[in-house]
Amino acid sequence: MAARCIPRSRGATFLVIALIAGVLVPGCLFDVARRTQIHVAPPSAMAGLGSGVASIIPTGHGHPLVLFLFATWCKYSAYEARYVVPRLAAYVARHGGHVVGINETNLLGVGQAGPPGQPVAGDSRPLHPRGHLDTAAAAVAVAAYRRLSGLSIPLVADPDLTLKQRLGLYFDGAYPTFVFVTATGRVVMRAEGAQPFAALASTFDDAATLR
Repeated sequence: MAARCIPRSRGATFLVIALIAGVLVPGCLFDVARRTQIHVAPPSAMAGLGSGVASIIPTGHGHPLVLFLFATWCKYSAYEARYVVPRLAAYVARHGGHVVGINETNLLGVGQAGPPGQPVAGDSRPLHPRGHLDTAAAAVAVAAYRRLSGLSIPLVADPDLTLKQRLGLYFDGAYPTFVFVTATGRVVMRAEGAQPFAALASTFDDAATLR
């Protein structure tokens, strides 16, 4: 299984759920197209999401979408953001799609990526905020994350984890998680953990053919 950051208290639970669900396939890719029909809600139905989140996940938008769910403090997220996501974003754009990053965590801190080819060599730096983590504090962490990684894709802070609640079946606290959405707004596949570019590009190609 690919390396990933999982909050310590949730690691065992995630493993048990994954084994019971029986949806693991090689490369930590999940094909859920035949298991359920989950549609991303239209903006009017997503008014409760954090600022900026609803506007970037419309249904029927006409373009395939990849959501990069990350945590600024996670070293594996930092590795993907620095070495993999820029290549993925360029590839997806050439095929008429978009990649959007969503900081899906209620912790602060900015993790450090390891050298190319060594996702485990980085440094995770989770920091508990003093009191409630508001959008402004999360945005500061995201801005620092962008500077370190050099990412140019849209990045959204969701400190209240509202997207996680809405897409809970597809995100269970493993960082990073890539969610693949069809041009009609249907979530069909996901990949958890640090993934090589080739695997993500191939999964996008498969997801982009679905309706």
